[in-house]
Amino acid sequence: MSGEDAHDKYDDPKLTGISRYFNSSTIRGRANVAIATYTVLIGYFIYAKFFKSK
Repeated sequence: MSGEDAHDKYDDPKLTGISRYFNSSTIRGRANVAIATYTVLIGYFIYAKFFKSK
């Protein structure tokens, strides 16, 4: 490679801050949004199952 990481070619250099990781313009950004969504949903269901009173 030419001194850059393999994932750098998928990142848009115009994106900064949190939008670099969570965006809809790159494949990696869309994957991160999906992973974050599933993580929040699973976390909520675990919380609801174990910590909600009956």
